[in-house]
Amino acid sequence: MPSSDPGQLALTLSSLFTASRTDGRQRAHTLGHGLQLTVGTADGDFVALSRKAGEPDMLEAAVVAEKAGWISYSTDWQDIAGSRYLVIRPDSPTEDPPDEGDTDPPSPEIVALLTDPQAPWRHRTFTAQAHEARDDAVRRMSRAELHEEMAWLRTKWGPQLRAWQQGRLREVLAGPAP
Repeated sequence: MPSSDPGQLALTLSSLFTASRTDGRQRAHTLGHGLQLTVGTADGDFVALSRKAGEPDMLEAAVVAEKAGWISYSTDWQDIAGSRYLVIRPDSPTEDPPDEGDTDPPSPEIVALLTDPQAPWRHRTFTAQAHEARDDAVRRMSRAELHEEMAWLRTKWGPQLRAWQQGRLREVLAGPAP
């Protein structure tokens, strides 16, 4: 899968997932080399790959899944209205959360990430009081609960989480504005 900018696919997926999550409708985009992406979130996240001439392959599916932030995923072929789609879905995380008896304090970095007002997964329809209550609940979470929250973010917001983290890293590396 050729690409002039390796981060571009992740950003494209991020914007498609964000748009789909706003109203539940599927979003489509065609990459420069003819691979068509269709993203949906209403009945669980998926990316369907297709081509007007030919079929997508498993290598392309692996690249898309990786750029979507899915460590583990499944694929299946579907024939719809004369077109053949390679559908990719994230697998449920199988990693167990930390033991509830863990006495280590919660990570301040994870708390900061989950309570950042600029994060794309923050509910835009919440009132200021609702955000405040949610942030207070996050600050009181145990390490295991924070781990579960991050696992959910990776599952539902994988591309957006990655793009947001990369953007925040660029801001930190650039330093304060003069």
